[in-house]
Amino acid sequence: MVSVAVLDDFTLPREGSDTLRAVLSRVWPVLVRDACELPLTDPALRALHARVTAAMRSLAARDMGAAVRIARRPSLAARTGYARAVTDDRTASTVLCDLAFELALAGALGGPVAIPRLRGAWPTLRSPARGSELTLDDALTQVTLANGVIALDGAERSLAGALAHPCVTERAAWRSIDGRVALALVDDNPVAARSLHPERAGNAIDLGEQPPEAWCAALREAFAIVETHLPGMARERRLLAQTVAPVGVDDARHFSCSYEGAPGAMYLSLHPDPVKMAEAVAHEFQHDKLHALLRLDPLLENARVEGFRSPVRPDPRPLRAVLLAAHAFLAVETLYRAMRDAGHEAARHPRFDQRLAAVREANREAVDALVAYARPTPLGRALLDELRALEASLRSA
Repeated sequence: MVSVAVLDDFTLPREGSDTLRAVLSRVWPVLVRDACELPLTDPALRALHARVTAAMRSLAARDMGAAVRIARRPSLAARTGYARAVTDDRTASTVLCDLAFELALAGALGGPVAIPRLRGAWPTLRSPARGSELTLDDALTQVTLANGVIALDGAERSLAGALAHPCVTERAAWRSIDGRVALALVDDNPVAARSLHPERAGNAIDLGEQPPEAWCAALREAFAIVETHLPGMARERRLLAQTVAPVGVDDARHFSCSYEGAPGAMYLSLHPDPVKMAEAVAHEFQHDKLHALLRLDPLLENARVEGFRSPVRPDPRPLRAVLLAAHAFLAVETLYRAMRDAGHEAARHPRFDQRLAAVREANREAVDALVAYARPTPLGRALLDELRALEASLRSA
């Protein structure tokens, strides 16, 4: 359990705050444990499972930070959680292969470990650390990984650089945005097809016919706005944010979401307005923070089936979703106020004041609903007290 005392600045951190770091220090080892406890029913995967699990446990015992850097990668964490929730051998098998690949790249696999064909085909090996994916030709009869190397039909190749082998195709799967966060060009999140918004059919990777460079440039501009006007959030982003998954281009509206099972990932559409992109980045990062805390404590004892009017959605929402909205939009309101007070060029446009007023009203409604209906846990009570105090200060500002 996280101490209630750490939640007095969880929404907007004070200078030098370690609140999010304290929460994540409890969350990350859970992800490592989950990666070592994948349930399997297919006996063909047991040897791979045993070797990879032993390597992960050994790495965690001598260097938990290195194990965390592997286990917390959004695609791996999302698939690990899904495989554990539904005992899905197909998803677990891809996790095991990618874990073996990451461990080999990190020099922590030992070796050699044979990679099996999955349903008659070689798996695609993907690594955010390498930034690429390897597609293996069906003509191969044996693929083996060990520390720093891959052996293809007995021909060993170093993983330290580009692979030169006629049966391997390597292509970029992530593109660096700012050295810490990458644009995902592939996504293995098994629940990304699930819509989190009534007007969306899912969140498959979609660049919208724009080159990755255009996405990265727009996101760097959005990050810079947040860095300038919410520097505390920008510092925290370095602890948690890892990938942005592009989900289309829309000049009229903007869509964004994040998934509780994919820490460090946000799914965003591309919009020409950098302020709208900055709002989305701040909004989804706040969701990501709260999702991390929710791994440790439910915060609310209200039933998930209870429906409440949401100030930001057309459909009835469980009170937990209202909590997520308030936690995100109070930060967004603070961002807009800081931009206005700093004389940002965008603040001179009437749409800016209209958007700020809409967010202000949504925050009032969300916090009022939480005060009226929430049945919080002790930790949830500390967070609600913080949200109430922040909303009251913004209301009177």
